[in-house]
Amino acid sequence: MRKETNYPSIDKTHLKNTKFFERHPLIPSLTFSQVLDLMFALQGNHQIVDCLDLRIDSKQFQKDSLLIAKALLELGVKPNDIITVSMPNYYQAIPVFKAANMIGATTTYLNPLASFEETKNYLNLYESPIFINCGKNEEYNNEIRKNTSVKHVITMKEELINSIDFYQKDNYTIGNKEDLSFHELGLVSDYQKGRFKTNFGGKQNALILYTSGSTGKAKNLLFTNENLIASCIYLKNSTHVPKPTENDKRWMNVVPFMYPYGFGASVLQTFLSGREVILTPNLSPENISYYYSKKPDLVFGSPAHLELTKRNLPKDQDLSNLKIYLSGGDYLSVSQSHDAIEYFKQHGANATISNSSGTGETLGCSTNAMNVPYRPETVGQLVVGPEYLIVDPETGKEVKYGEVGVLCTRGKHVFKGYYKDEKLTEETMKYYNGKKYYVTGNIGFLDKDRYFTLIGRASRFFIINTLNKVYCELVQQVVSNIDVVDSCAIVPKPNEETLYKCKAYVVLKPGIVASKEIENYIINKCKETFIDPETNEETILKDYEIPESVNFLETLPRTNAAEKIDYEKLKKMAQEEYNYEKGKTLTKHK
Repeated sequence: MRKETNYPSIDKTHLKNTKFFERHPLIPSLTFSQVLDLMFALQGNHQIVDCLDLRIDSKQFQKDSLLIAKALLELGVKPNDIITVSMPNYYQAIPVFKAANMIGATTTYLNPLASFEETKNYLNLYESPIFINCGKNEEYNNEIRKNTSVKHVITMKEELINSIDFYQKDNYTIGNKEDLSFHELGLVSDYQKGRFKTNFGGKQNALILYTSGSTGKAKNLLFTNENLIASCIYLKNSTHVPKPTENDKRWMNVVPFMYPYGFGASVLQTFLSGREVILTPNLSPENISYYYSKKPDLVFGSPAHLELTKRNLPKDQDLSNLKIYLSGGDYLSVSQSHDAIEYFKQHGANATISNSSGTGETLGCSTNAMNVPYRPETVGQLVVGPEYLIVDPETGKEVKYGEVGVLCTRGKHVFKGYYKDEKLTEETMKYYNGKKYYVTGNIGFLDKDRYFTLIGRASRFFIINTLNKVYCELVQQVVSNIDVVDSCAIVPKPNEETLYKCKAYVVLKPGIVASKEIENYIINKCKETFIDPETNEETILKDYEIPESVNFLETLPRTNAAEKIDYEKLKKMAQEEYNYEKGKTLTKHK
């Protein structure tokens, strides 16, 4: 009998009680479109999208996708072209992906709130022949074509967002203009009489999505069909999602399509699970109640969306349909998790909070907390299917179960690379024992039951003058669990003596009034031993980890995705505070 080494990559103790085909799943070399065709054929016709006043079944979706594919071909789209889409999370953006996938083209979704300059830069980077937007005027579209290689701009009129009529005009002549209405694509498609090429497979480029940009400029993530299919299969096998029932068939998406969590997990995974996705375009405090009134059984949410929910739903809103609130995209503390469960109970829901994690580069496929025992101090169990390695960030050597290190993974779900940036792609990879792993940057430890406890991110630390690293998430966890704190963010603030100190930005719980006394209370609490309410594990912050000051905010600033804390903005605020204090000191000495 082999002696246990306690190293996860050797013993694989965390894989106990998993099935062989979960550990070694078959990933077919197909396009995602072909997989959808197969799944819809097996599932039978059923509702798959609820968007505003539209309810779309799989038969209608297939019809719309085919029509758009024929129109794209007629407009000259070729395999490997990149179709750029910039619109809110409307239904019409989804069949564009399937249509492009059918003809071997790649789809990318841009932020519809992006500036003209940013949009132009992406269009030039991708050399996109087709640009699809919503509500833009003729002047804007002319400027796009003038400054890019775009041949046709296709605009969806805002008054037609609830329409699937693609024959809005009867006098269209192919080639008579460069700008088109999205809802006249049916007329364009009628000109296309050719046959589709079908020799595309798993290695074909399929989708470009983006990191959130919370720690810098967003990175372009290129995924193949194989990447998309693998991530969905790994997650489906790990979550053990049962067949849809009347009480579990409607899953809500809240994150923009441009992010992997928004399109990959929330839409593609929902389709393959046989569910209907509820879309929430232009989500805001004013319409969040309306979207919840559609009675989702599961919500692909985030700490920010949870905060939006708690602040803006009427007290009498019925949420009894809600079974699972899946939180991703950012850190959710244990106390926030418990508070959310109580909040949903007050609205009639016996909901479970599933706190998962995942990097954009793996399409959000890292850990899973659905349909596993509730342990909110963790981010769930490692997804079954990929291989994992946890290494010491200083030595690069593998660490044992229970020891802190950086999570690395390999599998067919790992993205093809950052678009046109091979150097940056290679920098995120690690070679260990002849195998190539993607370094996630997530710092934490793995136990033998496969649960991963996230304590920080490699990109979220700073180094002080003693060369000690301060992991912001560790401090954030402690502060977030102080009894008066609803949520918080920790960033570095410049300091003359130590280079940097921790700066805390805090949202207080309802009824707690911000004051100097509360600030001192929070700082003093950070000096005490923190006992994790779930595991009883003790954490004692070192002196250099304790926040030097606390600023109180009504809400934490978020990135445009509204899913992650905007740490860059907070770091700028801390820098401005430092500059102001330094200026006052200099003035005083003068």
